[in-house]
Parts: sequence; C-alpha cells; structure tokens
Amino acid sequence: VESFLQHCGTNMDFITWHNYASGEPTSSNEDVMSRIDAVEGHARDVLAAVERHQLSGNMETFLTEFNVQWTWSPFERRHSNNLGAAWQ
Repeated sequence: VESFLQHCGTNMDFITWHNYASGEPTSSNEDVMSRIDAVEGHARDVLAAVERHQLSGNMETFLTEFNVQWTWSPFERRHSNNLGAAWQ
C-alpha cells in the first residue's frame, strides 16, 4: 500500500484492499479465528498510509474482500460452514 500510494496516490479517488486469514487449508480453526482482529489492524495501516501521503481529504478506502483463505484449491471446507460465515 505504501509504495502504491507513493507512486499513484495523487491520481486516485479510492483504494481497495483484500484481507484473508490464511492461504493454507490446514490452518486450525483457532488460528483462523484469531486472525479476525488482524482485519482491524490492516485497516488502520491502510488509513495511516493514506494519511501519511496526505490523501485523507479526498481518498475513499474500501475493504472489498475478506475470507478464510485466499486460495480455492484445494477446497477450503470452511467456506461452506459457520466459521466461514463469520468471515463472510
């Protein structure tokens, strides 16, 4: 985000980003759920970067995608159960 804003920030109206708990379907449920709090930390990091580049007056930010895992292969079983629903 920092490098992206440095090079493109003045030419943008908004920034979007994604956040996932894991890339490994073998991650335990406890590990996945413990990462929910990281979403807030990542959002704060993005907002701080926007502020550092003095873009906060006109820059909209959107967390447009979040889920248990950033890959679909192999199938992530939690995408179809209550744990996945907490992320979706």
